[in-house]
Amino acid sequence: MTEIRCPYCGWLLLKAICVNGEIKCKRCKHTVRIIYPKDRVSRTEEERAIPAR
Repeated sequence: MTEIRCPYCGWLLLKAICVNGEIKCKRCKHTVRIIYPKDRVSRTEEERAIPAR
């Protein structure tokens, strides 16, 4: 099991073995696309246009 954190604020989103989908961070309100076990966390299309904080 691994910890999946928000790439913007570092808040712990969930602990999982396998995840494929999107989750909204309750702390910073960003939507984070998660594809794991490929170990890749990426931003959604509309957030790519906005620079990361």
